[in-house]
Amino acid sequence: MLRVLATTFRVGTTLNKPIKHAYVVSSSDTDFLLHGFSPVRGYAARPKQTLFLEENTLSSKILNYLRTGTKYSVADIPGIDRINSNVCNDAYAIHQMLLVISHSLVPKANDVLKLFSLYAILKHSILQDIISKKSLMVTVKKKVYDSVSLMTQDELRNFAVVLKEMNFQKTRYLMELAGYIDSECEKRAWNGNFEQCLELFDILLILYGNNIYRKKEYDTFMSLFEKHTESFQPQHLVKVLYYVGIGKKKKLSREFIDKLVRKLGVHYQDLSFQDAGIAASGVFKSNIKVDKASPFIIKMVQHFKTKVEECTSIYDLESYGLVAMMKLIRATKFQDIELFPPLNAFIMSTNLNTLSSEVVAHTLALYANTGVYHPEIFTKLQNILIHHLEDPSHTVRLKDLSRILWAFSHN
Repeated sequence: MLRVLATTFRVGTTLNKPIKHAYVVSSSDTDFLLHGFSPVRGYAARPKQTLFLEENTLSSKILNYLRTGTKYSVADIPGIDRINSNVCNDAYAIHQMLLVISHSLVPKANDVLKLFSLYAILKHSILQDIISKKSLMVTVKKKVYDSVSLMTQDELRNFAVVLKEMNFQKTRYLMELAGYIDSECEKRAWNGNFEQCLELFDILLILYGNNIYRKKEYDTFMSLFEKHTESFQPQHLVKVLYYVGIGKKKKLSREFIDKLVRKLGVHYQDLSFQDAGIAASGVFKSNIKVDKASPFIIKMVQHFKTKVEECTSIYDLESYGLVAMMKLIRATKFQDIELFPPLNAFIMSTNLNTLSSEVVAHTLALYANTGVYHPEIFTKLQNILIHHLEDPSHTVRLKDLSRILWAFSHN
């Protein structure tokens, strides 16, 4: 059925716009795509009646994993529990902290954190205070700016957490404060060791997430990471390669990426499957051509085969790793017919909910690139995709559908 669709739809067209020869396809073959589904935000297809819901994104899960499971929140800042329990009048409590800071000769970082934590916890508009308490806020704003350079690294991190909680991008003053944090992190990184560079970069990640690559500080930190390459441990390789991947099409030093790939080949045995997948994704996104005969690629392919032989289900980071490795195998044009028997067995052992639509798409593309065709495998993957399309709780991205149709048209 999808093979027919692959010859009927142009890759990349929206699902509700078949080309003029679409009448060749029977209605029974196309109903699952053409009836009840529509593009959402230009990148996914889901039933029309399903509302878009904000979810815990995979990128945030990866960042939490790289932080060894640490999740930063305002509630975890020292002393915030006491603030929350002692507040009886929101506006009065905030006004008192404003007075404390404005009358301080040298602003205390702890007082600044308390003030902004109150704004975050009580959902009180700082913009309203800037307008209604203009004279007081002029002094407070100056004192807060001055306090940033006096904060410890932990206090800077906590301040970043609070600003993120306050949706700082929506208020000019808060954006300026975030800029002060950016500059302070960059300044300290130039004088710090590698571990400090990682921790300071993580503060910027708290503020901006994967959009950090749009900031000039991203380039600074990449240069500093390159400077410290020789001191990398296996866990550092994974982190830095993920940060490299965040940069997408940014042009980074080829020599830097080559060094990282060589070190991956040396330390690969120390990586878990999740770590190896994150590293593989970073290498792929770096747009650097990697030799298919390199120790890293050979060890990664063996790791891939071992993983699909052993596991019966994959979720989140394992799924991410599986896709990343398949992307890199395809990009390097690595050919190994022994890769497919364990992959075939794994696919046939899965149920409809085991593989995400992204895994289905890249698996089919891997078969298509290698010129390997197994009718049973393709039918199984097709059924999984149809299940995802019909399930209101699943979102199928248009680029995954395009890749799937491309794979069917090339087999």
